[in-house]
Amino acid sequence: MAEILDLVKNCGAANPPGIKTRLYVVCACDIVTFPDRLAFNAASAGDSVTLDGDIVLDTNKAFKILDIITKTGKVIDTLVGAVGSKSYENTLDGVIATTDADVLEWLEQNANGCFVVIAEEVSGQKRVIGTMDVPAYLETATADTGAASGDQRGATIQIKAETGLVASVYTGAIDLDPLT
Repeated sequence: MAEILDLVKNCGAANPPGIKTRLYVVCACDIVTFPDRLAFNAASAGDSVTLDGDIVLDTNKAFKILDIITKTGKVIDTLVGAVGSKSYENTLDGVIATTDADVLEWLEQNANGCFVVIAEEVSGQKRVIGTMDVPAYLETATADTGAASGDQRGATIQIKAETGLVASVYTGAIDLDPLT
């Protein structure tokens, strides 16, 4: 029976799609230190896409929580540009539940906001959209009350960053305490 377990490799490993429903958002101007990526290491795959340390925020600042509806979120890294000048842009899609006044106000006040967003994949890996120097922004937002026929009521958002790199992997702390 042990031989059959040897057959469970990449094609049999768990690979859950999507991101969790909680996003962590901070204004890029509230960041004091944004970590660099680790150096490429042929012996340790993935290092060169992983941030080396914590995102450190200014005093009295903290990441804010933005919840999205289950199964509406995803991070996409897209190769764009002309041959010889290709780079990556990152998008994060999701739907915020409701079109209540607080959601509408956030959308209106952040139409030109500059963010760094951390999204946790269902697998547990955290991804960062935007940096302190090249922040993410609200690319599109549509607040939809839905029809009485059962349509979804909420705000569909797309957050975009054009860092030139895939959205970094983050293993650091997420500061939710504005007093630190």
